[in-house]
Amino acid sequence: MSAQPPSALQYNLTQDYLEVARAALTQIHGKVPVGEDEPAPPLSNQLGNAIFSVVSITIVYSFLALESFLNYQLFRLWARRTDGSEESNRFLSELGDVSEFIRLKSNDKVREVPARLKTVCRLLAYPPPHEAIPATWQRLNDLVEASRHFVVHPFPDADYFNKNMRRMMTETTTGSYVRVVEEVISFLYTKGGKTVPAWVTGNQLIQFRGVDLLPVQGRA
Repeated sequence: MSAQPPSALQYNLTQDYLEVARAALTQIHGKVPVGEDEPAPPLSNQLGNAIFSVVSITIVYSFLALESFLNYQLFRLWARRTDGSEESNRFLSELGDVSEFIRLKSNDKVREVPARLKTVCRLLAYPPPHEAIPATWQRLNDLVEASRHFVVHPFPDADYFNKNMRRMMTETTTGSYVRVVEEVISFLYTKGGKTVPAWVTGNQLIQFRGVDLLPVQGRA
């Protein structure tokens, strides 16, 4: 039987991104002979950079998971903006009758993810997230948003760089980034009266079996 063409497949980008973010929470071990195993080597510049490489995957893909989920919710509301429902009336009042979804990108009410989450909640008549889930809201801003900005848009100012690296590498449990996304998505499902899918809190598709730390060049 031939494989389905890509256009015939159903993709869940939020699940895909979240599973990668969660799967990246894996062990880093030294490059060893086949059949042997060893714990992670002592911290060094090489290992520190390797750890940041893996942590950055979790940060970026956690953000992508949340952004894709909110974009889907917003797109669904935009597509139904003229159906006469209470949601459509709120959409038109809040964001206007925008003819192309992409034009919403410039609206301050949905430009950044935290603002987009608050707007989606208003449109759906859900309680404001900063009031309903204040701890999650704070971590969304402190962890996901701040870290994503640093990872995607770094610059070499020493104080700025060290502050962000300290937060990500020593002050924050890497799993916190994933948990923020899990909590926000679970909140939206629950307030919509829907069962939270299993993939929101645990991987159903993939897992990583560790990351190999390669030998330093010139060292066996």
